[in-house]
Amino acid sequence: MEFLSLIVENQSALPPKPSLLRQIIVVLSLLTRYVHLLGIPHGSATYILFYGPTSGILVQPIVGYYSDRSTSRFGRRRPFIAVGALAVAVVVLLIG
Repeated sequence: MEFLSLIVENQSALPPKPSLLRQIIVVLSLLTRYVHLLGIPHGSATYILFYGPTSGILVQPIVGYYSDRSTSRFGRRRPFIAVGALAVAVVVLLIG
């Protein structure tokens, strides 16, 4: 019983977990600052925050479809992961 009481006491000493809304606000505020550092106007930052996840919704099923039907000697997923990683690296270098 003493062991269980120590667990309860230690849990009450932990800070409360931030709410989902607070987590979203923090992420958006950090991302918006980064977008402004790139010299993108405030109005365009909204589009960037919208089109990123939207492109993921459209691209991921298409890549998954072709990946599932791939017969590469390197496997079904590896070629797509390699090309995707290379594309991200090039874009990051272009952004700065």
